[in-house]
Amino acid sequence: MRTPFRLKKVLACAVALCLLTVLLPLTALAAEDVTGSWTLDSMKIEGEWMSAALLKLLGADAALEFRSDGSGTFSTTMGEETESFDFTWQQFGKKILIEDGVATLSDDGKLTIKGDDDMAMAFVRADSTAGSSDSGSGTASALTRSSDTSASGSLNRTVTTRKGVSLTPVGIRTSTGSSWNTPEDGNVFVLVNFRVENNSSASVSISSMLSFSAYSDDSKLDFSVGALLEAEGSIDMTLDPGKNGTGEIGYEVDPNWQTLEIKFTPELFDSESYTFTFSRSDLGI
Repeated sequence: MRTPFRLKKVLACAVALCLLTVLLPLTALAAEDVTGSWTLDSMKIEGEWMSAALLKLLGADAALEFRSDGSGTFSTTMGEETESFDFTWQQFGKKILIEDGVATLSDDGKLTIKGDDDMAMAFVRADSTAGSSDSGSGTASALTRSSDTSASGSLNRTVTTRKGVSLTPVGIRTSTGSSWNTPEDGNVFVLVNFRVENNSSASVSISSMLSFSAYSDDSKLDFSVGALLEAEGSIDMTLDPGKNGTGEIGYEVDPNWQTLEIKFTPELFDSESYTFTFSRSDLGI
């Protein structure tokens, strides 16, 4: 007798469910493996891992709290601003389902939450003596350009974020560095001076490494410590409501560059971003 196709599917699902019921307890996590406090160990941005020590130096940090009732809290810090988000979670084998995301607990005790292919966050127990990950070089590449860019601007044009933070590029210049700090042979530093105004109701933090990425003539630019050292006032700042400040963000480019694009992303893991486009004519030469 022929077994109907639909019945075959039902039987296959039943067999799979039986196997899952048998195998899952062999690999499942215990509640105590997850519950408790976790601190940020490292973060991957555009395929580059940055240690917690470097992130804290830049004013960034994060923490997780898993409670036994299936609830939890995710906290992030940027400068002096801290935000917290509540979530629900449940275990499934060695995976931890966190609402729309998935976390994995590795054998070395690290809990990793992945965003897209180029972004992830790794946490360790708050009381863990494990050191920060050394898999990163300490220098992060600029984030990949996205089609989600919501506005564009150029010299002296102001953009305002959803939260009410305004950025205006008020100047651009090049530099060959100093006797003790020079770009690679043949390159120059290009620095853009931004005016930042916090018209929101909360403190905001701007990070030269985490808030900005850049392209020169369609080539992605790396974060430049050398350019940062040449800045006349750093863009890294925390502003209270109603306050403003100015600072430079810089990159190392080919001396014959024609176009520079700088993308500002107000919040990590958020699609909101603004791109400023500059040309050599903005230098006035």
